[in-house]
Amino acid sequence: MMRGMKLKVSAKFVESVMFEILAQFKYLEIMSQTQLFIGYVDNSWHQALEHARQLHGAEANFIALWLKFCWGRYRERERGAQQECLSPSSFLRL
Repeated sequence: MMRGMKLKVSAKFVESVMFEILAQFKYLEIMSQTQLFIGYVDNSWHQALEHARQLHGAEANFIALWLKFCWGRYRERERGAQQECLSPSSFLRL
């Protein structure tokens, strides 16, 4: 009879351990999905910051000024002034 009680206790112990393991597994599964989502959002945020830096950075300002300068030269040429647009390297010397 003692042996039967020991088996019942063992079965309860195994059941409780199994429940704990499944709960931990479920928790880790949820955490991994959360971490993947946070990683995705964080990566999107860094991409947005990099995009904004590229739009408003020194390189973008240089390109905008160069295009503005060349557009002005083009309009002058269309009005009769025969001047060519400078290359970006010669624009740096101005």
